[in-house]
Amino acid sequence: MPPDPKKRSSFGFIKGILYFFHRDKPGDYELRTRTVSAIVRGTEFSIQVLAADGTTTLSLLTERWR
Repeated sequence: MPPDPKKRSSFGFIKGILYFFHRDKPGDYELRTRTVSAIVRGTEFSIQVLAADGTTTLSLLTERWR
């Protein structure tokens, strides 16, 4: 069953850089910029949005467990 969209955190960006890391239970995070709409599930990430044209770079960071 898909996660409940009402329980999803949402971030909107016009410009800037954000690095998101947490140690709590993994969740879903909705990201919106002028050029991108994405949902990140259960991982840390960084997002950069350029003010000039809205160019968006989304980096997902995962850890490999042994």
